[in-house]
Amino acid sequence: DKGGAENLFKVCRVLETAVQQACYFVFGLAEQDPGKKGMSTTMSLLFVRKGHSFVAQVGDSRVYRLREDGLFQLTEDHTLINYKLKHGLLTQEEAKTAPGRNVITRAVGTKEYVQVDIYDEQALAGDRYLLCTDGLYTYFEDPREIAALMRLPMDQGVRDAVDTANHRGGHDNITVVIIGVQATS
Repeated sequence: DKGGAENLFKVCRVLETAVQQACYFVFGLAEQDPGKKGMSTTMSLLFVRKGHSFVAQVGDSRVYRLREDGLFQLTEDHTLINYKLKHGLLTQEEAKTAPGRNVITRAVGTKEYVQVDIYDEQALAGDRYLLCTDGLYTYFEDPREIAALMRLPMDQGVRDAVDTANHRGGHDNITVVIIGVQATS
């Protein structure tokens, strides 16, 4: 129905506006303090409402969804390596050792404005979402490991994910949140 589509559009606009406001704020802080020049961050947001999940994303943090049919990465990394992969400039094998692995092509705060990816899809009871930084997912080459962590009780899954990433190197900040959908109405 028209009202439903309008409401979905409005939610997407609110999420994009929130990311833009954060971007402008971070950029403004860096402009005011020379010691903060060049600071920026990645951002992944998840909003679940009335049977829909909405994701807003900038940078190389990720959002995964686990459902009965398996694990799916909902977001796309905004990195130089991913850009080169998408445009056929690198193979998957070359990307594993290519220089510039940590070069981000989009970030919150680099400029006054940033292009935000917005995704929406149906959310089902039982879905689980994992939001994380690259400090987590770079230590998990096998997606089945991430899925196994998401199946645990959520607080245990978070603890085990951080512990595993730290045990495997933990050279970057590690942020992880697991969210479960109870009902969709």
